[in-house]
Amino acid sequence: WQSVYSELFFLDLNWEELRKVDILRSFRDYQSRGRRFGA
Repeated sequence: WQSVYSELFFLDLNWEELRKVDILRSFRDYQSRGRRFGA
């Protein structure tokens, strides 16, 4: 219900390998998506 518009982003990394730049890249990817909200 609250996750109806959630989006998942998977990285091919282990948790210990995750860096700040990886998180920023996921944000950039999300910003570039064309969201239609179910339309």
